[in-house]
Amino acid sequence: ARLRPHPLGCCRPPRRPRVALLYATGVIASGRSGYDPVNGPVAGSQSLVEQIRRIRDDESIRAVILRIDSPGGSSVASDVVWRELQVLRERWPDRPIIASMSDLAASGGYYIALPAHAIVAQPGTLTGSIGIYAGKFTVGGALEKLGIGTGTLTAGANADIYSPFTPFTPDQRARLDASLQAFYDGFVQRVADSRGTTVERIRDLARGRVWTGAQARANGLVDELGGMDVAVRLAKARAGIGADEDVELVVFAPRRTFYEALLERIGGTAGEGALLRALGGDVAAGVRAVSAAARFRRGEPLALMPFAFFH
Repeated sequence: ARLRPHPLGCCRPPRRPRVALLYATGVIASGRSGYDPVNGPVAGSQSLVEQIRRIRDDESIRAVILRIDSPGGSSVASDVVWRELQVLRERWPDRPIIASMSDLAASGGYYIALPAHAIVAQPGTLTGSIGIYAGKFTVGGALEKLGIGTGTLTAGANADIYSPFTPFTPDQRARLDASLQAFYDGFVQRVADSRGTTVERIRDLARGRVWTGAQARANGLVDELGGMDVAVRLAKARAGIGADEDVELVVFAPRRTFYEALLERIGGTAGEGALLRALGGDVAAGVRAVSAAARFRRGEPLALMPFAFFH
């Protein structure tokens, strides 16, 4: 018998359709993703943008599942991620994006879900929290009690607006309120556009209020209830993949150094819990809040669930 040559790949099983799985876990902040020993994982906008662009450039990807477990964070970082997902949606209109919410997808965590073709939440997911706020810590009074004097030299009336030594003046507070109102109006408008409803309807659901996944479904803020299985089913259906056809989930995640992985393991098992238990409830909540605030720029508006660090 003669041997007939065949291409090397002739006997390989056909490649399964590929679905990208992108994780957005932790507080959303500018820069790279990482791990905070006090507050846990950080979803860095720079890292997320890099992964979204990798997905956009990979023509083998048929659909995208965005898995969110986040209380929100920086409004600027959230908007950067939102915009990159919107570009992905516009560049590949036939490539569905499905947002799958884990335990928490609130404020900025909900905002980054808006470019998705469908949003899936668990019945007990905490979501919504459509709102924004900003402020500053002032330590002038505390320093005064300690007998420490401070002085400030400024080149303009509002140059010291975010100085930690003085409270806001009425004019500074009015300026801050106007800026926050603009951010808030934009947030509400984008939710209304995404959900196909009116701004007035979303205003009734917004103002920072938190909803369970079941309530959000009833209010039209999410499309379906369920977990990853439901997200995969929707992704397959919208991508034209057969319901009984197996898919390959391709995880897109930033590479971590050995030190980052070690820090996450230590912090997640012993460091965080032991530290906060030793500090006690109120003090621990304060440490969480200060640690989170240190990640944001001075005066940066936050799309962050307010009580995320007070538990």
